Amino acid sequence: MKDGDLGDLSIEELANLEGDLESGDKPKKAKPKKTTTRKRPLEKRLEEFFGMIGLGVSVVDEFDGKTILSKSSDLAKSLDKLASENASVKRILEALLTGSAWAEVVGVLGTVLVPIAVHHRMLPDEINDRVATMMSVPLVEPKPKKDEEKRPEIVRRADGSKPGDETDGD
Repeated sequence: MKDGDLGDLSIEELANLEGDLESGDKPKKAKPKKTTTRKRPLEKRLEEFFGMIGLGVSVVDEFDGKTILSKSSDLAKSLDKLASENASVKRILEALLTGSAWAEVVGVLGTVLVPIAVHHRMLPDEINDRVATMMSVPLVEPKPKKDEEKRPEIVRRADGSKPGDETDGD
């Protein structure tokens, strides 16, 4: 960056500059203000893990999913604290999160496959309708199957007889 050239800076970077720009002082970056406590790596990974679970659950039940999402930070913080005090818990959580790397891959694939499946009405109707509404997925109108077009509908009465089987009472 040349002196006085601020065109390539983001809004955040501009806000962190110190110095009087009008007097020609060379701007220098201010130290970022610490507003939140930094999460330890385990805590952050746990929070992401619970976030993925919450999103997955919300497909089936929106209330349950939102409940998990709203508490993912608290769950992660408390488990991280327990893991810092108990090595066995830490090993279990690390194993869980290592396995969750695979779950993350499956989750990302799901973000592609689920909308496509919903679009083509491949999921059970209740889930399909809920996901279509949540994700604003347009639905393909079902086409009648060839067999359904050719076959006449057979209707039976409760007594097992078909319409048209009536005989005269003579």
